[in-house]
Amino acid sequence: MITIALASNKGGCAKTTTACALATDLALDGLRTCILDCDPNQHAAAFGRRASVPGFAVVPNVGEETVIEEIRNARSTCDFLILDLPGVASRLTILGIGKSAFVIVPCQQSAPDLRDALRTNHQIDETGDIGNRQIGRALLWTRVPSGFESRVAKQIRADGETRMPTFSASVMERTAYKEMLLTGIPPRVSAPESAAAANIQAVKAELLDRLASLDAAVRTEALA
Repeated sequence: MITIALASNKGGCAKTTTACALATDLALDGLRTCILDCDPNQHAAAFGRRASVPGFAVVPNVGEETVIEEIRNARSTCDFLILDLPGVASRLTILGIGKSAFVIVPCQQSAPDLRDALRTNHQIDETGDIGNRQIGRALLWTRVPSGFESRVAKQIRADGETRMPTFSASVMERTAYKEMLLTGIPPRVSAPESAAAANIQAVKAELLDRLASLDAAVRTEALA
């Protein structure tokens, strides 16, 4: 089982949207995928009640007292476990990051969002130091408008990409993602040829590549 966390010290950065889109897309590939909804708002749990994707499930109301147990329980039933962590720095966030192989840090192209993303990156470093291991991570730009990119957005993007690993793909601002959370139907099902479906598949493909590279690096280090 591969455990992936969606973490950010700032709410409203499309963390849950990204978690639900990626999880259902992996499930549509035939992989058993589960989200642990650790966010007090429980938006992923609400999505899970609406969704009907084979191999996909959401465990609601996961807190710091139960997160480790739920991760253990998922080992025999999941290929991918995705943690939708709360949008604040907390013990629950640290526990989730500490049990993850890779952390996606969603971030909008604004100075406050980038500042909180970099704080999350520092928290990942500190959590890895506690466990004496390197935790993979990458910043993921979210809610990116299609078309013109402002000078400020370009500057923020350049600043972020020089300060932590960053996905080449971005999650664009699309109505289809809002509809997905409302209906429980991911874009790959509702509109398989759409830009929204292709967008999530591009993020997923890059995530899988990064996981493969991380696994290869760990194997090389173990042999050294």
